[in-house]
Amino acid sequence: MYFMVKILSEGGAFRIKVFLKKLYVGKVKTCLWYLYAYIAYLISLPFLKTRVQNLEDKFFYYMFGIGIFWNGVVPVAEYLLWQGRHTINGNLRPGWLVSNIVLYPCLGYFLEHRLDIRKAKKMLLPMWAVNIVSVLISCGMTYYKVKITGVCTQSDSQAFHSAFTLMNCTSIFISVKYLTGKSGVWERAEKWIYSVGSCTFGIYLLHQLVKDRAVIKALLIWLQASGMNDLAAVFLWCLVIMLISYVITLLLKKIPLAGKWI
Repeated sequence: MYFMVKILSEGGAFRIKVFLKKLYVGKVKTCLWYLYAYIAYLISLPFLKTRVQNLEDKFFYYMFGIGIFWNGVVPVAEYLLWQGRHTINGNLRPGWLVSNIVLYPCLGYFLEHRLDIRKAKKMLLPMWAVNIVSVLISCGMTYYKVKITGVCTQSDSQAFHSAFTLMNCTSIFISVKYLTGKSGVWERAEKWIYSVGSCTFGIYLLHQLVKDRAVIKALLIWLQASGMNDLAAVFLWCLVIMLISYVITLLLKKIPLAGKWI
């Protein structure tokens, strides 16, 4: 769909060879990287499921510690010391253990099925303190790299974007799980939360098509021109894109075949 929209907007012709090449390499659309990772995760799932169900809690903590060290501490330290001139030998990195398709599913399983939320709530404040520090480090390193290289593109500025997302995900998940168990407000909003949750895959697939429409691009320009803070304007713009994608997904889900997949 993204490929067809692109060639139609550019006045080109559909060529199956070009399409298959882009599909294989992953250059149909940048946002579709998630689908490739998801397929890799599904391939690994039978082995991963068996392992995590029999894993002791101490080994989960060990895994998460390794993930923070290799994905966060090491890249930050390397860049501070050598500004990208030197990196550690790749053979030393336990890539299979700290890859996204292993680390984050294991984190999700542990937080949902192993962690006692009543005990975890005592760690919320220290956890958020560490989380805030990790966000500041990621932002600071991004600024530092831009200052060193003079390059600030979408791809080049994301080197430290995911350095400490394990801490970000953990803090948010535990906080939301604790709050939803304490407040009746969430119960009243439950059906709406489930509705949006059931449409997340469709929102993900559609959001770029919505974002690239001229009227949506014009909306962001208008919000910024109206005097609104740039960051607030972008957040509001993203919310509009999400809501439009959500409504479209709801409509598509009413179509028997489409609804099964999205």
